[in-house]
Amino acid sequence: RLAALRRRRHRQRQAAERGEPTPSSYTATTCDVDSDMLRLGYVERALHTAEFHAADSDMLRVVTYNVLAEMYLADGYGAAQFEYCANKALLTGYRDMILSRELPAYHADILCLQEVEERRFQNTIMACLRSLSYQGKTVMKHNMSEGLATVWRTDRFQYRDTKTYVVRDEFRDNPLLQGIVTTLPSWMRGELRLRNTVLQLTHLQQKSDGRDLIVCNTHLYYQPMADGQRLILALAMLKLLAAFKESVVAGSTSLLPAATIFCGDLNSIPERSVHQLFTTGSISATPGEGRAEPNRDGLAYACEHPQTFGCALPHESVPWSNYTHPFVGLLDYIYYDETALELHRLVPMPREDVVREFTALPSVRFCSDHLPVINDLKFKQTVAA
Repeated sequence: RLAALRRRRHRQRQAAERGEPTPSSYTATTCDVDSDMLRLGYVERALHTAEFHAADSDMLRVVTYNVLAEMYLADGYGAAQFEYCANKALLTGYRDMILSRELPAYHADILCLQEVEERRFQNTIMACLRSLSYQGKTVMKHNMSEGLATVWRTDRFQYRDTKTYVVRDEFRDNPLLQGIVTTLPSWMRGELRLRNTVLQLTHLQQKSDGRDLIVCNTHLYYQPMADGQRLILALAMLKLLAAFKESVVAGSTSLLPAATIFCGDLNSIPERSVHQLFTTGSISATPGEGRAEPNRDGLAYACEHPQTFGCALPHESVPWSNYTHPFVGLLDYIYYDETALELHRLVPMPREDVVREFTALPSVRFCSDHLPVINDLKFKQTVAA
């Protein structure tokens, strides 16, 4: 660790000698005059989100975004992981300046953020959003300094409740999940006990018509081969969501159906079992043609869940939301309950030539290795059964 710190300080000294800002010297003033800031990657997308939807609109703009935690850039790790990235683009001040301009430009109704640290949430994210009538809540991963944040417009939504789950604790204690646990091989139960995955459920009520909205936010385990673990975590989350929604509906006086959106970085491409579970409600233990590809960690597991979701896949035109080197793929999703919501518009991703101008992400144009997925959804005006 001492050697890593010395290497980091050496790189900072070298950057200073080249005239590049160091973390201590990189200020908002420096960013304001930096020519790289004049062509930031989000600007073209923001042309599609130039205004808020009206507070009583039936339109709902949702953004999900892994903002890349500072902890993963510390002690030289960022320079090693993103060796193609300019030094200044990994600096806290530079990245925060981009983020503080980017998030307000999307004029979102709901923001679901991943890899959020509490300091960054308070000092950067809410500092740029609070004056625009946003409120939000965070939950950190178990024994970690980064986690999730769900943010909403207070002029449009009344906050009702938040429920957070450390999923491995729920596997141990929650009777709802024992039917899953008892069907798993012992090696999988052992793996799940090591995961620090959390689920954040937020209950909001639309002020204009009293409709209930449940916002789910999560970030699934990253290890590339762990498809089976992600499937079981997702199945557990859907069961926890169903119980939460049941309690919301039981206490609601609205005649409109409660709406649900499920957002996050699922660390799983569309061809894998997690996406199939959300969109079809079932997984075969022996996937066949047109079904999800086999889990690469060897778990053969069949399951069903009654709730299915719609999803607009950016990969129909752009096959990625995470663009690094060498990995490029779609990992970030917005799922919506089709009984209450429909897709109106998918805000297009940046052009690939823009994204790879500096090889990959992050870069001096983009502050994260992920790109936000942005959907305009539309509430259906049907009466609840």
